Amino acid sequence: MDQNDGRASSDALAIERFIQAAAAQGIQAEILAPSAIERLPEFDTLWLRAETAVGHYTFEFARRAEQLKMPVIDSSRAILACSNKLYLYELMVRSGEEARIEVGNEI
Repeated sequence: MDQNDGRASSDALAIERFIQAAAAQGIQAEILAPSAIERLPEFDTLWLRAETAVGHYTFEFARRAEQLKMPVIDSSRAILACSNKLYLYELMVRSGEEARIEVGNEI
């Protein structure tokens, strides 16, 4: 977890609650630093709660975990698909959802 990540899926309080909920189920959960990819083989599952994007450390974590045959929440395939706005637009059109395109500067 990167405390400076303003776009993370969960804040520090939410992460602490996830860890407590896991412990209540007999599961040991741990926060890994962005530089701790070499520790992945120590774990059974990877659950990414930081921002995910192609080229981001979370994408590398997902790919490495998949190479280790670990279950991954926010898989590299999901990260790729969600980063592809054209793919998402076409998926919405195929599903009958109303989809509109906005063109502008990204933040």
